[in-house]
Amino acid sequence: MSDYHRKRSPECSFTGTRLRGFYAEPFYYSSAGGPGYGVLTFNAPDFRRMEHEISCGEGDNRTAWFDITKIQTYDCPAGYNGKWGFNPAYASPGSDHIADWPDLCTAGKPIERVTKKRRRGPSQTPSCPANENPCFPATGDKMRIEPDLSFAGREFSRYYHSLKELQVTAAVAHGWSHTFLERLSHSSSFDTPYLYTEQGYLQRFTSLGNGFYRGDQNAMDRLQHLPDDSWLLIRVDGERRTYSSTGYLQEILSSRGPAYDVALSYKSGQLEAAVDGTGRALHFQYENGLLRRVSLDDGSGALYEYDQSRNLTKVTYQDGSSRSYRYDEQDLAPTDIEHLLTGIFDNDVRYATFSYDALGNVSGSMLHAGSNLVDKTVIAYSAAGQATVTGPLGEVSVYTLSPGPFPQVTGITNSRGSLSSIFDERGRPRGGTDRNGVSTYRDFVDTADTGLLVRETLSSQAGQLRTTEVTRNTNNRIVSRNVISPSSTVSAETSTYNSLGLILSSCRYDPAIAQPSVYECGSQSSAPAGVRQTTYQYCDASGQTGCPQEGLLQQTTARGQAVRYAYFDADDVGCGSLGGTCLHRKGDLQKTINALGQTTEHLAYDGAGRPLSIKDANGIVTDYSYHPRGWLTATKVRGSDASGEADDRITRIDYWPTGLVKQVTQPDGAFTAFTYDAAHRLTDMTDNAGNTLHYTLDNAGNRIKEDTKDAAGTLKRTLSRVYNQLGQLKTQATAASDPTDFEYDANGNPTKVTDALATATQSEYDPLNRLSRTLQDVAGIKADTTFDYDALDNLTKVTDPKGLDTKL
Repeated sequence: MSDYHRKRSPECSFTGTRLRGFYAEPFYYSSAGGPGYGVLTFNAPDFRRMEHEISCGEGDNRTAWFDITKIQTYDCPAGYNGKWGFNPAYASPGSDHIADWPDLCTAGKPIERVTKKRRRGPSQTPSCPANENPCFPATGDKMRIEPDLSFAGREFSRYYHSLKELQVTAAVAHGWSHTFLERLSHSSSFDTPYLYTEQGYLQRFTSLGNGFYRGDQNAMDRLQHLPDDSWLLIRVDGERRTYSSTGYLQEILSSRGPAYDVALSYKSGQLEAAVDGTGRALHFQYENGLLRRVSLDDGSGALYEYDQSRNLTKVTYQDGSSRSYRYDEQDLAPTDIEHLLTGIFDNDVRYATFSYDALGNVSGSMLHAGSNLVDKTVIAYSAAGQATVTGPLGEVSVYTLSPGPFPQVTGITNSRGSLSSIFDERGRPRGGTDRNGVSTYRDFVDTADTGLLVRETLSSQAGQLRTTEVTRNTNNRIVSRNVISPSSTVSAETSTYNSLGLILSSCRYDPAIAQPSVYECGSQSSAPAGVRQTTYQYCDASGQTGCPQEGLLQQTTARGQAVRYAYFDADDVGCGSLGGTCLHRKGDLQKTINALGQTTEHLAYDGAGRPLSIKDANGIVTDYSYHPRGWLTATKVRGSDASGEADDRITRIDYWPTGLVKQVTQPDGAFTAFTYDAAHRLTDMTDNAGNTLHYTLDNAGNRIKEDTKDAAGTLKRTLSRVYNQLGQLKTQATAASDPTDFEYDANGNPTKVTDALATATQSEYDPLNRLSRTLQDVAGIKADTTFDYDALDNLTKVTDPKGLDTKL
């Protein structure tokens, strides 16, 4: 292997070749390989590997390694299969998910063996979905995103993929992953890192040289191999993720600030806890080698249940509500492919059904609304690299699919016309053409400092319309954004950042007055004419009062007006005791002071970091309360009498077990109640006076009728609508059946509206889908109004029917 690297990189020196790590004895983990046999893996957490030092000059010194994997299959007697479990020496304390040598066979059900018949190479990658409950025609994948709770400013969610190509750990059910469950895989033999993302996707990176890599499908992400053999991923939004030398996600540094940072810890190779920047934690508990519970410091969480085939079957929340899952139901999935999600039940009521063809490709998705099936999408695949998608209202669209690994949708044709997309050999989106013939071309240019320039050009048959250039620096942050018309630069923006990747200044330039080449953004406290500047200041490492953590936003200044922030310097005294009331953590926002010196104070937080009490600049205190699942249930604006709530202004919010709002009650007792069908679609509203509003919905969820009644049930108002197969409003009619008709262009822009008196108004659009002209009363006075725009889409001139101009 060292010889391979020497030939591949002759400019580098290689020293210190050595063997590290060890094989577990008699094994590390046992799994069911298929009917009648099992597989032993011997790679312990400190796995067996060969290492050597690589030096390529200019500070590029690092350790390269490749693992030496050892596996062994074993046969079981007839009727028995391999057992799932750890060698007891490597199992978590108290876990019964173990396999004792030599008792490695069981009568339990084996893992399925799936043969891919449609494509070669990885398919579990983001692509264009066919519906909102995502089914992906390019890959045949059925995906679900199931949020459980909120932590560190983000949703903690579970992700299901029917392809089941990626399984980062055996501690989650087949096909499932969850937030923070990521692994980076890299073989020094090929120098092509792969990321198994928390969303359950596979992403590939291409080397830029000197330990830097750029994403392929995720073209805006940048990866770096650090000298200590760890990895740093900087995402498109500036978030920084570090991975250990063995690929485990270790830390997330948010571009929003330290409060949203997350540090991860592991035990026996399993995720044990996630701790945010304020010290609040998300805990993971396991049973029988499977994730059993996730919980927050306030005790809220989710409990997971599984069947004997290691399918996730139920999730129960703190309030007793639940979500259940069904797999491989008869007539919904082929009998020779297991673990295909076919049904979801919300609190024991069927919510969704999914179906699959004989090859395991998702073929149907629908929601249940009583006895009706709604939001139904049907997909049929052909051997010609196409998929035919039939939508909820019967619209048929033909999707053209790219061949090979990481497949994508390259074209969609339906009754509106055709649109196309172009991807390069790395899977990066290079452009496409919309239904009106406007083309987008995107060019990716790697800069000398391992940054990236993305140039996007819009063109029509009349010629080039606009070019946008976005440049990212070596830390993957946007440092400039220029918009260029065919003749000149019409907009310029620049930004600067600190070593943590936090923004220090941002400037917008008026090209007619100032240029970035003349004024460096942030170099002066007051920018010159023609420059709109905003600056940002952060807490340093000194820990000064009100600024306890480096990276906390301390001040923003725009147009000479400053807003300052102060934070709690230490944890509340109750945070140190088990079950104690923890009213704030170190680094929680305490005060916001605006340019007039007016102060808003955060007085208390709950255990999950949500604000419990806030005092505004007038001294008025507002308290907040929450549902066990984190939903806001009441806001209480306190009066002067602290002994009770008689003079408080209280708004209350009640919820259905599904999390949908059930009722909103105003401070005076007036309320509005909401009713939904089993598909979670709003169908009725009722107020405290007994008035009702009822919606009749079509299969796509469009409101085709509205009936408003008073408390006596007398119809007071009705409105009906008709939609075409594309879901576009076609006709709207009043109670007297007076219609208003609508027409659209291929891109969905409304082009004609005809009212009940047959008076028509026509609308025209430019190639960028901007309204350029209206003609009112087409058959009569023909009132003509035109609209002009600049290259930034700002409206610059309106010419009325009398020919008079209004310039903006």
